[in-house]
Amino acid sequence: WAELYIDGRWLPFEPTPIRPLPVRGGGEPEFPTPVPVAPAPAEARDRSGPWIWAGVLALVAALSAALWWRGRPRQQRALALDIQAQLERGGARAGIPWPPGATLREYGRLLAPQAGEPPALDEITDLLGAARYSGQPLPATREQRLRALAERVLARLAQLRRR
Repeated sequence: WAELYIDGRWLPFEPTPIRPLPVRGGGEPEFPTPVPVAPAPAEARDRSGPWIWAGVLALVAALSAALWWRGRPRQQRALALDIQAQLERGGARAGIPWPPGATLREYGRLLAPQAGEPPALDEITDLLGAARYSGQPLPATREQRLRALAERVLARLAQLRRR
């Protein structure tokens, strides 16, 4: 139903009459006598609205920060995937393709005798596994070590290809 705001309060208003309309034409129209209405008690205003919006805003900010924070290690996962792809390409060019179903560690052991770098390849596979699956970013020193070892092994694989 509709309500009207009159004299500082909301009053119910029925737009369709309950009783039949007075007959027009002759005489004075008959209107029902008004019934006095007691004023409604003043309701306390709910001021929690701004706090609710502040809470919603804080929740959105927290979720945004969590998603941003979660996205940070992807840079290292991208580095790990890049180095793994380079090892795979380098090994294939050297005549040692990645066998179907082989793990990174198995492929590293397959490359080690040809590349002449067994300890380096073991360390590379350990670092790649940590970068991809630990959920923690590699410390800068371990990241630099991974890059240096990968460059050394890739250079050795490139020499095998030239022979």
